[in-house]
Amino acid sequence: RVLNAGESQLWGGELEVRAQPVTRLYVYASLGYVQTEFTDFVFGGVQLAGNEFPNASEWSGSIGGRYDFDNGLWLAADATYTGPSFADVQNTLGIPELVLVHAQVGFDRDNWSIIGYVNNIFDEEEPTRFFSGTTRAILTNPREFGVIVQASF
Repeated sequence: RVLNAGESQLWGGELEVRAQPVTRLYVYASLGYVQTEFTDFVFGGVQLAGNEFPNASEWSGSIGGRYDFDNGLWLAADATYTGPSFADVQNTLGIPELVLVHAQVGFDRDNWSIIGYVNNIFDEEEPTRFFSGTTRAILTNPREFGVIVQASF
């Protein structure tokens, strides 16, 4: 169901930094901020002015890095942060903050690579979205291990 608010405001920004502080080490970080507000929104006969947009975390960020060894082996890890938000326009159903951590190890040679990875290392299980009008939620993906083999021709 699509809802159109009468008037709303949104402003924010994002900062991203990438660096290579030493040979073979690559790092990055990002930080995002967004402020949302309905300034005129009548829903179900109730004025929701002053409420935040649903699924709009005020703060978000990420940090990560990769180190490449001389022999083709590399290690990488990253973490993402999503701040708390509301799942509904009434701002009654909260979505908690979430930190997810991932890691990879790989080996590159000529035209092929093999990569082992773990996503959601700490097996966080939090809602990321709720179904409209219910408390049924979509949860984070569980911890996942995998191997990827790539070749280019």
